[in-house]
Amino acid sequence: CSTPKATIAIAGKSALCAGESSYLTVKSSSYNTYQWLKDGQLLSNETKQNILVKEAGNYAVKITYGVCDTTISFPPITMSALPVFDIIAEGKTAFCTGGNVWLSASAGNTFTWSTGSNEKRINVTKGGQYTLTVFNEAGCKETKSIAITVP
Repeated sequence: CSTPKATIAIAGKSALCAGESSYLTVKSSSYNTYQWLKDGQLLSNETKQNILVKEAGNYAVKITYGVCDTTISFPPITMSALPVFDIIAEGKTAFCTGGNVWLSASAGNTFTWSTGSNEKRINVTKGGQYTLTVFNEAGCKETKSIAITVP
């Protein structure tokens, strides 16, 4: 019996953030059947050369050619949570010309404000929509906005 040979690829990344996905693919053209497994359990109805993964786990594919088969494992797929934070207004979000409010992130590792600032806290003197993107230790990001009114 000749063991089926194939190469594997991940289209995307193996370290995912919540809501992300990656394709796992077997590159071969002559094999009869594919059976995908997650954490050692057969995934029913997953019999194509690729699979879309949206959950953490240890994925493998069993390839059968005639009466011969082999199982190939992929690197573990991990899933990290998105950052959880709020934009805190240290004062009123509506004020007269000449006033100001400090805005800050309640948590996070890296910050990007729509003003271009990378500080955790910014001073706002003009009205408008202010957007903050926060990254956590895993590199996952979440974006929130706050409206400031200056009549």
